[in-house]
Amino acid sequence: MPHSTNTALAEESDAPSLGYRPEDHERRRLLRSYLNVSMRILSKRMELGLSQGSLGRAAGSKQSKISEIELMKGNPRFDTLDRIALELGLAIDLVPRESAVAVAWQDMTRDEK
Repeated sequence: MPHSTNTALAEESDAPSLGYRPEDHERRRLLRSYLNVSMRILSKRMELGLSQGSLGRAAGSKQSKISEIELMKGNPRFDTLDRIALELGLAIDLVPRESAVAVAWQDMTRDEK
């Protein structure tokens, strides 16, 4: 049977939400971490004028891995992220979560001004 729009909408509404329920707190926390990494890699790659493929090759990875990271999919290994960061002139650092969110937001909106 073909996949109808109504079925797609029903499936979307059955998906867990990122609302304000207490049980969603952990999902929001993880999403922020993925978003920070994803945005930083994407913005720096574009600033340097690199394609996903060229960054992947330089970092000893594949274009598909760069795409997955930028799209917040998968769960890359630390050494993979470290090699990508090295090629982008970045370092992986652990910072308080609140400041990481603020810095990522500033970086994202900086070019819009």
